Amino acid sequence: MSENQVSVLLCAALAVAFTWAVRAVNGTVERGSSGINPALGIRTAATMHCEECWSTGHRAAAAPLRRMRLPVALLGLAALPAALLESVIGLAPAWIAVIAGWIWAMAAVSAALRVANAAARELHPSSSPSGVHRPR
Repeated sequence: MSENQVSVLLCAALAVAFTWAVRAVNGTVERGSSGINPALGIRTAATMHCEECWSTGHRAAAAPLRRMRLPVALLGLAALPAALLESVIGLAPAWIAVIAGWIWAMAAVSAALRVANAAARELHPSSSPSGVHRPR
């Protein structure tokens, strides 16, 4: 196995692992197993305003994060045969699958962040003049 094949497979595996880890962390918060956390979760001024904002924001983020898993897993799996067929089709298809997986994952995380912020801000719309919550 060439270094290029190993690189592609490692990047694909990391993309899949990242999506599952993000979803697992959000699921823990969504179920109420974790309060406001200084290290994990969607940590914005709006979501960290109070426990209710933290929980509401993470519940709202669940849908975009659920939609992230399957496409990234499929793109990661698509990179496997593409990397192994490097001598026939070149390595470009494998890298395209890996890069597409990472782009999809980042887009889903960005969407989850926007949704979580919006949900948290709706709980206390008048708590600051700019509509942005300040952490306590």
